[in-house]
Amino acid sequence: MNNAKFNELDKYFRENKFEKLESDTYGERFLKLRTISRSAELKDFCEFHNIDHINVNENLFCFIFKKQDVSIAQVNEFIKTQYQRERTVRQENEAYLIDQLCRLPYFDWGGSFGNSLEKNIVDNYVKKIKSYQEINDEVEGSLLVSLRGYTLNSWYNHWTSIIIEDIFKDHDKVLPTVGLVKKIDFFINDTPFDLKVTYFPQELMNVKLKALGYAKERQNLMAKCLELGLAVDEDSETNALKSTLNGYQQIITDFIKNNRTDIEALKQKCTVLSIEFVEEQEERKLKKQLLDGLRNYREGIKTYISSVRYQAELTRIKNKCEELNIVVPDDMSDKALEQHLYNKLSEENSDAANEFVAEFKELRRQIINEAEQNPAELKKWLYENQGEARFDASNRFFLILTDENDIYDSWKLKRSINFLREKINTHLNEISNNSADLELDFFWKKDNKTYKCKSDILFVKKGAE
Repeated sequence: MNNAKFNELDKYFRENKFEKLESDTYGERFLKLRTISRSAELKDFCEFHNIDHINVNENLFCFIFKKQDVSIAQVNEFIKTQYQRERTVRQENEAYLIDQLCRLPYFDWGGSFGNSLEKNIVDNYVKKIKSYQEINDEVEGSLLVSLRGYTLNSWYNHWTSIIIEDIFKDHDKVLPTVGLVKKIDFFINDTPFDLKVTYFPQELMNVKLKALGYAKERQNLMAKCLELGLAVDEDSETNALKSTLNGYQQIITDFIKNNRTDIEALKQKCTVLSIEFVEEQEERKLKKQLLDGLRNYREGIKTYISSVRYQAELTRIKNKCEELNIVVPDDMSDKALEQHLYNKLSEENSDAANEFVAEFKELRRQIINEAEQNPAELKKWLYENQGEARFDASNRFFLILTDENDIYDSWKLKRSINFLREKINTHLNEISNNSADLELDFFWKKDNKTYKCKSDILFVKKGAE
């Protein structure tokens, strides 16, 4: 081992080339030392293993990496010892911390700050407001609410992440890291992972719901065509089915135009279409009834096409609320409004509302269950849709939390430590030793490159049978 090998591996690490790094003979050694690469920790390592470092003039990380008599077993031993010291301190305070985390009554960011709180304040307050009184009012009002929400949620995410990481690090198959290390939180069977605790992404959920909505629309249109005796192919697309139904409407319209005075033809047509009419009445009234019946029949097809049309979830929720005379406010963001109206529907306690909420839950449950059966798609999506500012291609372990009773309460699972510990330990106990099962390719459109990494995923679902 020499400086060239160290520099080569360091370059792989910085350039997100984890596949090359891990396949190198010295890759594991580099990565494990990388997790204790802070100066103080490296000095502690040297003292722990009686390594003379006082007169070392080069990078201590590089020095230890090159030292032939330092084994990976020694690195592992040091990491476990250091971690246990840190863990003992956290364990003493864990019950208190969980109690404090349970005091957060709701998870509300109070506005979207993105990755830059300062930029948000400058762009939306400093540069837009000229009045001294107005900016003071905003600071005391909306900005204070936003800051409180941002701070509380960030606090909650920080400490729950540490506790959840400890669940992993306490397992026998896991080698922890010491302190906070970029790109690596722990090793599972000597494979490094960065833990990401998250939820099923709403953006992907919307795509899946849209696809299901269009599929249901097509299914309903197909059923209507078959009901009317219209010839359609089994693989006909939605637009083709709409065209067939619109064409049928036009046939009805043309028939009415061509036969409006032929009462026998009108009677025969209505009979064929099962349109009820009273034959024993004045001819003028009968003719009107027959024509009105045909027109209503035609308009019924038009109404049906509109009623089965795909609608975005928020639109469906708003329409259902309006149907049930539930007030729909106009002073909320779309995200907040959707949750607000969903909560109102859940509390409505009517058959129509209960049916809607049950369908709402079932569709999401179905989508998440399908993702669990085919996790590669979700893992790839999470890599390809990560924020540009924090992009990396490190190996990731995704922990997907879902409350199937109320998806909006999924955030509470972060503090359900005993529940999480049971699910995580079960997964780790059964995890494969074959790292090839974890291999993943993804394309990052920002630099037009394909990256290779390893990724694992665990769905933790409350309320699942």
